[in-house]
Amino acid sequence: AAFALQLFGQRNISAAPAAIVMSLEGVIAAIAAWIILGQILDLNNIIGCTLILGGILLSQLAPIYKKNHK
Repeated sequence: AAFALQLFGQRNISAAPAAIVMSLEGVIAAIAAWIILGQILDLNNIIGCTLILGGILLSQLAPIYKKNHK
């Protein structure tokens, strides 16, 4: 069911937001495993999540920064 919803969502939005959502999939899975299953996140997991979130923020904020500081 989740896979079908994912495919439906990807069809109905443009490529950039779809890529952002797909990039967040690993981060959301790690956080859900930590909260729901009580899985312990080691340093590698935390660093990976931080890098993914940082990359997403950078990709979204860089065009805004460029536009405002020209």
